Amino acid sequence: MRKLELQIGDKYNYWTIISLSNFESKKGERYYKCQCDCGNVKDVRAHHLKSGNSKSCGCFVKKRISELKRIDIEGVKFGKLTPLKRVKHNGSKHFNHWLCKCDCGNEVVSSTGSLRRGKHLSCGCVRKGEENHNWKGGKITTKFGYVKKYSPEHPNNINGYVLEHRLVMENIIGRYLEPNEEVHHKNGIRNDNTKENLELWVKSQPPGQRVDDMVDFCYNFLKKYKPELIKY
Repeated sequence: MRKLELQIGDKYNYWTIISLSNFESKKGERYYKCQCDCGNVKDVRAHHLKSGNSKSCGCFVKKRISELKRIDIEGVKFGKLTPLKRVKHNGSKHFNHWLCKCDCGNEVVSSTGSLRRGKHLSCGCVRKGEENHNWKGGKITTKFGYVKKYSPEHPNNINGYVLEHRLVMENIIGRYLEPNEEVHHKNGIRNDNTKENLELWVKSQPPGQRVDDMVDFCYNFLKKYKPELIKY
């Protein structure tokens, strides 16, 4: 690995380089002896100084947390979230998170920074439907070429979406499709969901081969799909 050469006296964030360190990693990476603004001295890897991965001896993080603790945002609305009170989060020793109430009624915990930077503006409800920044009119295309339509009220929706060809067929027959029913595209074009291109297929078979069983099956089948044939 090529050793990164830095200059004595250069300042990187809170660090000031005071000399070249005698310490080297097993890979031969160069370290510099640095003094933090708070006075602490430590050997710091050159690449960490240059990239900003190391900003201080740790006082930088403490200072940021202290600053965030001093910021009072209780009752200030951020998007759909309203901070109610400070809380500890994920075992943290610092009260730099807030219990927030979303406009939809849910409660969620978020950090002061996430709220102020606009990274956390709801409990997640704004990501759904038309409020999603990726909203494309309520239709998406699967990797197999089928079109899905946003229909969160449908009893068989998956993440709010239902295959459009099934929705069209349900509108034609006036009821929800059953698990043993499929919709076939006549021309083989999976995103052509015009009613003229769709036909209903049924996967179920008679439960037995006895005459009575076949008659019952045929009667129920006609009653369901062609009731006009048995009207009289």
